[in-house]
Amino acid sequence: MSDPLPKTIDAVVIGAGIIGASMAYHLTEAGLGVLVIEKEQLPGTGSTAAAAGGIRAIFDNELDIRYALETRAAMPTFEERFGWKPEFRRHGYLYTARRESTLDEYRRDADAGIKCGTGARMLTPEEVPEIAPILDMSGIVGAMFGPEDGYCDPYGVMMGFLSAARKNGARISYRTQVTGVKTEGGRVTGVATNRGEVSCATVVNCAGPFARKVAAMVDLDIPARPHRRYIFVTGPFPQVPKTNPLVLDQDNLFYFKPESGTVIMSGMEEEPDEPDDTAVRWERSEGVAEKALRCASVFSEAGFARAWAGMRTLTPDRRAILGPTPVDGFFLACGFSGHGICQCVPAGRVVAEYITKGKSEDLPIEPYFLSRFEEPQEG
Repeated sequence: MSDPLPKTIDAVVIGAGIIGASMAYHLTEAGLGVLVIEKEQLPGTGSTAAAAGGIRAIFDNELDIRYALETRAAMPTFEERFGWKPEFRRHGYLYTARRESTLDEYRRDADAGIKCGTGARMLTPEEVPEIAPILDMSGIVGAMFGPEDGYCDPYGVMMGFLSAARKNGARISYRTQVTGVKTEGGRVTGVATNRGEVSCATVVNCAGPFARKVAAMVDLDIPARPHRRYIFVTGPFPQVPKTNPLVLDQDNLFYFKPESGTVIMSGMEEEPDEPDDTAVRWERSEGVAEKALRCASVFSEAGFARAWAGMRTLTPDRRAILGPTPVDGFFLACGFSGHGICQCVPAGRVVAEYITKGKSEDLPIEPYFLSRFEEPQEG
């Protein structure tokens, strides 16, 4: 159900994907009146719908790890709190390495995780088949395993946040296109849409692959570029157990995971493109099939039944952009570089805290500021 546009509201959230949903919930929890504006007729039809749903706490730095750990920790009680099942399956993440240099990177990631309690550990080639017996071990020199990680249903998480935000009084307007962000004296005063104008003092850009276009409405050029990635789905394939971890074959640029009796797999492409061009190039399936066979010869028995493409919005350092901008009242929660599902819980919370209190309470937000991309000034 779409709500009518109010004449005035405290905050406007642009985008009703999983990040916009988290943002709306946390802003309403802080006591703000919130309007979520979504250009499509349903929520979560963009990057959220195309996501594989992975939730992992393995990163190369402590802050990203802490953000992901908060999301992971929220999954077991999510349904109780929000009324929607996240369908979190704690089957683990298995990172295989074919090069010693990759294995060294994994060791550093595992060491960083030990400090934060991720549970990640290194595996010898002899231990890998105990976790994923279907893999071909030729060329595998070792692996890293995150047993507490897994994958979820992004739609359930998004709808949990949106439902809770509605209960808190949030309004959601679908089929509504933001055509401009109104400012006066360097600060936000409202938004213009195809259905009318709304006065507000705060706008949060959660527009995913369209975030750069929204930022341009206030003359900001943010380094968040949409890149297409494909996911191919096999027909029924019981050869991969439903408890198999998500396997990421880094040096083969390939991952797969079981899903409802099928297998989801990707060649981990990063093709820059326009944010609304999600057409599937079926010729890419040949390369994915080759990578799948290198990873596990059992995939010679599989065939692709369907596929989709989604946009990952990448930043130069592959980290999200959160927080304020030079335009007073215009905030960002975008550029998650494929980690939006992993970081959706704290991302909404810390930005809402910054908006309402001028700071985030426990997790630092400053390292995610847009200002980190500014050119250093000489002299």
